[in-house]
Amino acid sequence: MISIIKRLISPKMFLRIKYSVQLLYRQIKQKKKIQTFLDYSILKRKNYHVFFGYYDISPFNPQSDELICVKKSDREDYVHICLSKIGKEEFTEIASSSAWNWQQGIRLRWMPSNDRSIIFNDYIDSKYISRVINIDSREEKKYLFPLYDISPNGLLGLTLNFERLGVMRPGYGYTCRKYVPNVASLSQEGIELVDLVTNTSKKILTYSEISKTLGERDNTFENNYINHISFSPSGHKFLFFWLTITERFHEAYLLVYNLHDKKLVILEDEKRVSHYDWIDDDNILCTALEQDESCGYFIYNTSNRTRTPVLPNVLSGDGHPTYLGNGIFITDTYPDRMGFQKILKVDINKESKNELLSIYSDCRLTGERRTDLHPRVSVPREMISIDSSPSKYREMIFLKGVKFD
Repeated sequence: MISIIKRLISPKMFLRIKYSVQLLYRQIKQKKKIQTFLDYSILKRKNYHVFFGYYDISPFNPQSDELICVKKSDREDYVHICLSKIGKEEFTEIASSSAWNWQQGIRLRWMPSNDRSIIFNDYIDSKYISRVINIDSREEKKYLFPLYDISPNGLLGLTLNFERLGVMRPGYGYTCRKYVPNVASLSQEGIELVDLVTNTSKKILTYSEISKTLGERDNTFENNYINHISFSPSGHKFLFFWLTITERFHEAYLLVYNLHDKKLVILEDEKRVSHYDWIDDDNILCTALEQDESCGYFIYNTSNRTRTPVLPNVLSGDGHPTYLGNGIFITDTYPDRMGFQKILKVDINKESKNELLSIYSDCRLTGERRTDLHPRVSVPREMISIDSSPSKYREMIFLKGVKFD
């Protein structure tokens, strides 16, 4: 039958029909697109993408059943910042932002030590900034800098050149205006520490300093950029990725900077690191790839600079891990051949992994528009929040009754 069809139509038409049949087959075969033993609720809005962003910050209010998210229509070039409640499909719009991307959103979060205020990045009057808004009074404060991360005590922030990030790694930075790099000054690009009390900043690491620590010889920096900045639990250190674009891929090294002694430590310069989470102030859980693209989980120690594999016979592939304590962490997977992604609970001590969820991801969403699950955990509520795209539009899913012990 297939050979007869091939003779009757053009090769291009045959491929188009083949793709359509494959897509229909997936949708019919996987009619139940969410497979889990847990209770769950869905937060969505017709003709809108509803999502949160990255997995290293949380949409959950620490003191109430409130949560924050963004929604976006395909007709608009900005996102709406919304307040909702767990288990409800209600949206209260708080503000909007033009500084957004598909993978990390607007770096939206609840302000540390203030459960009535949210903070997010925006683009106003041709400048990237961050805004703090009280959700009750709508009183607002603006910082002069877009923030990548905030210290646990809420006093310090870290920032980088989001425009450069947006061009070098689409889906992670901002592209509200055209980025034109000044090649002559790239050596002074880097990471700035923001004082959130005085609304001032100072550069603490430059491309030149990072490259010198790594012993790199190429100092043009045209193919270098920084991504994934994250404060340690104490706020005394932060990690970041130093990336170099090559013909094959983006080389990614893992480095840690100590704010007290001003020392920069190289933790990984052989494997390509991918995702991360602090276990404590000395240890980092991280995924890393070999040259053959195989990927595993590792624990890096910042003091003795060791790398320890995590359950290599049990766990493989890349994911977005969140460490919960007592050797337990939550992570996800990328889509398999049938388009399904999974949420896994991993117990290092028991040398086990358990599948909590399998969910279909629309195969038409690729590149920077892909939807990684990015699991975010609320331990007190026994709940996990994920972004998903079982169809054309994104929606948030909340898994309930998760046992984290």
